[in-house]
Amino acid sequence: MPAFILAALLSLLVQTGIAQPCAFTVTAGTTTPCVFSFTSHVTGVDGYLLEHLWAFGEGSTSDVANPVLSYPSFAFSGPVQTYTVTHTLTVRDPFTLLQIPGSPFVCSQTVTVASSNLCQLCPPSGEGSPPLFTTQVVGCGVKIQANLPNFYTYNWSYGDGVNLPNGPQNVSHLYTGDGIYSIGLGATFGSTSYRCTRTVKVDCTRPNSDFKWTTGGSGCGCFNLDVVPIEQSAGATYGWYVNGQLVTTGLHPNLFPHGIDICAVQQNGGNIEVSLVVQLDGESSPITKKIISLSGITPGIYIGFTGGTTNLSEYESVLPGSSYCGTCKVKVCGIITVNKSFEFCGSEVEVSPGNCGFDVNQDRTLSLTGGARMHGCECIWRGIRMLPQSIIAVSGSSIVEDAAYAIDVQDNTALNPVQLTLNTGIFRNNYIGVRITGRANFAAFTHNLFTTLATPTPPLWADCLHILPQTFTRDIGFAGMFIDHLTTTLNLPNDNNQNIFRNLAIGIHSQNGTLTLDHTATFNQINTCTACQNDHGGAGVFFQNDASFTATGNIFTAVKTGIWGETNVHTDLSITANIMNTGTPSVARGIQLVANQPGDMDGLISNNAILVNNPIACLNNSDAFGISFTDNTNLANALTITQNPITLNSTIPETHGILLIANTATANTPVNIEVNVDDNTITGQNSSTAIQLRGIRRAAVHGNTINLSGNNGIIGIQVGFAENNLICFNTINNTNGNNRGFWVNDSRFNDIVNNIMNSTTIGALFSGDCGDSFIGCNQFNGTQQVGLFYTGTNTRTGVQDNTGNTWNGTFSAARAFISLPNSFFSDNIYIVPVGPSPFNPGNVQQQGGAFWFDDTQFSSDPDCSSPTYGCGGFNRPAIRNGNSVDRTNSSAAVAANQRIVFPNPADQSLTVSFPVIKSETGISMRDITGRTVLQQQFAAGTETALLSTASFIPGIYFLEVTQMDQVTTRSKIMIIHK
Repeated sequence: MPAFILAALLSLLVQTGIAQPCAFTVTAGTTTPCVFSFTSHVTGVDGYLLEHLWAFGEGSTSDVANPVLSYPSFAFSGPVQTYTVTHTLTVRDPFTLLQIPGSPFVCSQTVTVASSNLCQLCPPSGEGSPPLFTTQVVGCGVKIQANLPNFYTYNWSYGDGVNLPNGPQNVSHLYTGDGIYSIGLGATFGSTSYRCTRTVKVDCTRPNSDFKWTTGGSGCGCFNLDVVPIEQSAGATYGWYVNGQLVTTGLHPNLFPHGIDICAVQQNGGNIEVSLVVQLDGESSPITKKIISLSGITPGIYIGFTGGTTNLSEYESVLPGSSYCGTCKVKVCGIITVNKSFEFCGSEVEVSPGNCGFDVNQDRTLSLTGGARMHGCECIWRGIRMLPQSIIAVSGSSIVEDAAYAIDVQDNTALNPVQLTLNTGIFRNNYIGVRITGRANFAAFTHNLFTTLATPTPPLWADCLHILPQTFTRDIGFAGMFIDHLTTTLNLPNDNNQNIFRNLAIGIHSQNGTLTLDHTATFNQINTCTACQNDHGGAGVFFQNDASFTATGNIFTAVKTGIWGETNVHTDLSITANIMNTGTPSVARGIQLVANQPGDMDGLISNNAILVNNPIACLNNSDAFGISFTDNTNLANALTITQNPITLNSTIPETHGILLIANTATANTPVNIEVNVDDNTITGQNSSTAIQLRGIRRAAVHGNTINLSGNNGIIGIQVGFAENNLICFNTINNTNGNNRGFWVNDSRFNDIVNNIMNSTTIGALFSGDCGDSFIGCNQFNGTQQVGLFYTGTNTRTGVQDNTGNTWNGTFSAARAFISLPNSFFSDNIYIVPVGPSPFNPGNVQQQGGAFWFDDTQFSSDPDCSSPTYGCGGFNRPAIRNGNSVDRTNSSAAVAANQRIVFPNPADQSLTVSFPVIKSETGISMRDITGRTVLQQQFAAGTETALLSTASFIPGIYFLEVTQMDQVTTRSKIMIIHK
C-alpha cells in the first residue's frame, strides 16, 4: 500500500484546532538581498495530500513546498519596498481528493526589500502589471514565460552555462541536477531594452504528476481509457482518481475496475475528471486534474477487460442488485463470472470477440427474459459456459446469437447436473446453439428457435481469433444442438414440435450418449449441399455411437436427411411416428442408419410418414431413399422396419423406398443382417426400387404393400447378391408404366412365397446364379407382358412347384419389350399364352436341360396357406451358405458332405445331415470366440443328427463335421430363439 494512503488510514481525523498549519519562515540572501527563501512548517496533517500555493506580492506564484524568489528592482520607487507573501495550504483526503474540514489554510507575512545595487535585477512592474517573466519549476525542468509582446528579441541564459540567443518568447529548460540557478533575459525592441534576472530553485527529486491519455471503445470492443504519466520514475507511487475517487496506484492503471456507465456519463455532460498524484521519496507532486470528454464513445455499460476474468459482483456500481432491465447496452469484455444470480430483462448485451462471454457458477442462475438480446460484434464470441450445477433460463423471445457455443454445458458431476430452462428462446447465427458434454437436465424445452439468418451475408461472424476447434463454416454454422457423452438419457420434453431447427448444417447432433426426442421439434430448411459435408451436413438429426436413440413424432420439412445414425457400439433404437411428408420439398433421404464393426442396432422403425421429393443437386444417383440400413458388421441386428408409409417422387434416378445393404459383401458372400421389413406401404412414383436387399442375408420382408406408378423400370422388390432371405405376403401393384414386380440377381437360398403381383409388366426377373431359391405360391394378376424372365444362359433358380404360382390375367408376347437376342427367347423367357385363367404353365425346360418348372415334384397342388409354403411362422430360413463341403478320403475317395437343413424354432434344435459312411462321425460347434460349446459322436451309418440348441444364447456359431479323419470347413450358423 502506498505510504500516503497508509498514513491516511492512520490519521482518521484532522485536528482543525491546530494553529497555523501553513506557517512558514522567510530567509533573505546574504550576498543578494533581493533573493529570499521560504520554508513551510506544516503540522497536524501527516498522511494527507498537500497542495502548496505561494503568492509573493509582486505577481508571481509557486506551488513547491519551499520556494526561492528573487524580487524585482525597486530603485525608482524608494529605498524600501514591502511585499505581502501568502502561503495557501490545501489538505485533501487521499482516497477522494476532497478537502478536509478547515482546508484550505492561509498564512501571510510581510517581506521588506531594501534598495541595493545588487538588487537591480529587473525593471519594476507597474501597479497591477505582471513581472517581466515568470517561471514554473517542474522537477528538473523549468517553464519560462515572458510578459512582453512577441515582437521583442529575446536572449535567454539559464544560469548553468547554457544560453539561447534570439529565442522564442516562451521557453523550457531541463537542468542536470539540483541547485539555485539565475535565469537571465535580455529583451530588445528598437531603442527599448530590458535586462532581468530571476532565481529559481530546482529539485529534481520532486515528482511530476502530468499525464497524457487516449480513449477507445467507439465501436465494437471494450472501452478503455489509457492514461500514461509524462515522467515515469522507478519507485514512485501513482495515485489515480476518477471524479475524485481513488481507483488504483499502478503505473498502467485500469481506471474502471468496476465498470463504467457511459450512458450515465453522457447524460451528465459527457465528461469525467481524472487526477494524478505522484509520490516519490516521501514527497508528493501537485495534483494534476484533467477533464476528459467521453461524448464520442459508443453509449453502453462497459464491464470486464481484455484477457481477464472478473466477477459480476464487482460491477455493483453499474449493474447493482439481481437484474438489469434498462435500455443502455451492456458491453462485455473478457470473461464475466456469474457469481450472483442475475437477470437481463429486455436489455441488450454485446460481447466482444474471441474468448469473451459468461461463466455461470455453481448454484447460480443466469436469466434472459423479456426479449433480452445477447450478441457479438464483428467476430464470433465464446458464449455462455455453464459450470457444474449451474442454471440458465432463456425465455420471452430472448436471443443469444453470434457465439461459438451460445450455451456450453460441460458437466460430469454425479449429482445435480446443469439445469436448462429454455422457453421461447431464440438461438441465432451461432456455430452451435446449445452444446452439452456430460450431464444436463431440461426443466423446460419449449417453443425455441435455432436458426441461421439468410442475411447478413455471410450470416455468421468470422472466427477472427480462432476459438473454434472444428472447421468453421460461416454459411450456416454447425448445429442447433450438439450433445456428447451424456451419462443419463437426455429427454427433451414433449412440446408438440414447437421447437424449430431451421437453416442449419445439422439440426441436432448427438454422440456417445443417449437421447430422446419426443414430439420435440420441427426441422426445416436443412438441405445445403456445401455445409459441413464431412460432419453429416444436411441432417435434421444426426446421432453417432449413442447407446440409445429415440425419436417420436418430430417433423422434418425441406431437409437433406431427416434422421441419420451411425454406430460402432450397440445402439437401441426407437424411431416412430415422425412426419417427413409435408412441404415441397420434404426430404431427400428419410432415415439413414449405418452399423459399423463392432456395433449393431436393435429396435423399431415404425409409422414414419416419408415423402422423398427433395431434389438435392449434390446427391449421387443412388442417394435418395425413404429408409436405408447399411450393415458393415456381419452381426445380428434385431431391427424391425414396419408400418412406414413412404412415397417416392424424387428426380434422382436410383431412388429407393427401403434399402438394406451390406457394403462388405461380395458376390455370393453376403453379410448377416437380421432385419425385419414388415407391413410398410411404398408408393413408387418417380423412383427406382421400392425395397432393395443388397449383399445381405437373413432379412424378412413381409406384408408390405408397394404401389408402382409414373415411371418405367421401377422395381417392386430387388434382391441382389443376397441369400437366405424370406420375402412373403407382399403385394406389388403397378398402376402406370412398365414396372417390374421382382428382380433377383445372383442371390441363392431365398424364399419368395405368397406374394401378389398385380399388372406388373414383368412379374419376376432373374439373373445370375439364384440356385436353391424357392419361388412358389405367388400370384401374377392382371394385364402383364411377361410372367417370368431369365436374363442369361447361366441364370438358374432351382426346382420349383408346378401350380404353386398362379397366373391370373392376360399375358402378352410383346417380344419388342425383351432386350435379348431372339435365340434366347425360348430358353430365358416364359410368356403365358393367351388362354383361360388361371393357366398351368406345365413342365418347361430351360436351356441346358435343367427344369425350372417340374410337374413331377408334387402329386397335387401345394397348400399355399400352410407355413411350409408361406412365411414359415414368419421365421427367416436357415443360413445355408456353404452347406456343401467336399472331403476326399485318401484311400477310399469317399465324399464326406454335410448339410445343415434348418433350425427348428418349435423345439429349438438343429438338423444336420451327411452321407452314410461306414465310420464314426463327429460334430463340433464353437462360438465366435472359438470356445467349444457342443461336441458329439455318432455311430457309423448315421444319416441325420438332431442337435439341441436350447442352451445356446442367440448368436453366430461355427459347425465342423469329422469323418474318416477328414474335417470339413466350418459352416457359419445363426441361432435365434423365437
